[in-house]
Amino acid sequence: MQSQFSTNWCSKLFCRLEEIEIRTRMRNSGRIKCLILSLSLLAFIYLLVFNFSTPADHKEFQEYLMKLRKISDNLAKNGWDEMISDRWKKHLEIDDHATMEGECKFENVVIALPGESLEENLWEYLSLLVIRNQWKSEKDYTLQVFLAPKTYRELSKILDRVHVNSIETYPPKCLDFRHAKILGHVNPLEPVRIPSSPQLFIVEKGGKRYKDLVKTDLNALRKSFILNRELVEKSQSRMLELRSTFQKNISGSTKENVFIVALHFGLSRVDVGVPQDFYKSSIKAASHLHKKVGVLLICPDDKLKFCKEEFPEDKNLKIIPASGDSEDFALLNLCDGNILHSNLGFLAAILNGGETSVFYRTSAKDYDPAIFVAKKKRKWFLVKK
Repeated sequence: MQSQFSTNWCSKLFCRLEEIEIRTRMRNSGRIKCLILSLSLLAFIYLLVFNFSTPADHKEFQEYLMKLRKISDNLAKNGWDEMISDRWKKHLEIDDHATMEGECKFENVVIALPGESLEENLWEYLSLLVIRNQWKSEKDYTLQVFLAPKTYRELSKILDRVHVNSIETYPPKCLDFRHAKILGHVNPLEPVRIPSSPQLFIVEKGGKRYKDLVKTDLNALRKSFILNRELVEKSQSRMLELRSTFQKNISGSTKENVFIVALHFGLSRVDVGVPQDFYKSSIKAASHLHKKVGVLLICPDDKLKFCKEEFPEDKNLKIIPASGDSEDFALLNLCDGNILHSNLGFLAAILNGGETSVFYRTSAKDYDPAIFVAKKKRKWFLVKK
């Protein structure tokens, strides 16, 4: 009897222990699942913050964080909500009721949202070109890029020809905005093969695909940035006049060549200021590399006083007022070298192929895309001060 009681007691104890072990495993399994989900969410937010864009690229960072929360919420629901899709369509001037017919030819479609300035429009155009060049030799995928109609119209005013079509030429029925993937400056483009409908990628306005840029043949890319004849003739005439002035001031003759370095004080590429010593060190470095150097400062009206106070004019330095983004961009393209300050200057440096000085920032939060380009490209120099 005692033996039977003992056996039953042991059996119950064993069952109880087994039950506790099962519950512990289930509890641990639940914790592991929660941990995995938490880590996935953190990884997702990390990728968006550091690859979708950076705080310096968003003037209203709180707005950006709100948008980030909306993105994570909507992704959890397996698709963007109607409000966000409608906003994209509005920016891209897409009419859901349009009767345009046509086949959905491409497996992957990339569109850049329209910018608010010439420099943003030019960066969007440049980004689409480098994306297309990156994938054009990839036989496993079909991919096409498109500009927003607004961007296409603005670029048509200054370029001889725009080498990317407007999204107006593509059937709206082929655009699945609910499952669109966002491309920022550096997050990777991962094309899909043979989807049920084209995979849509949206490049944020002013997107700078600078990591793709350094892999691209810039000489081939420059052929897509030929300015219209009127702009070219006007800028060439102005440059001849400026070069002649430098030649006379420096050597007293118009026959000797002068290396012209441009510094454009338009809208800065980054929110954090650059020490004035950087500009002066860059000018000094150019003077050591070239026998005769002329420094051209292009200053907007609100910076003219600053330019004149910080950079007194002499035979090697000339300050001129900005004429407008398109005229300034055309003039910058004709310069021999560049000291980077503005976004427009960054673009011109990429396209004119000249020697370029970039201020070297050591802080990650103040990171400048031009630093990455400078580390990869010949004739680009990093200057600490």
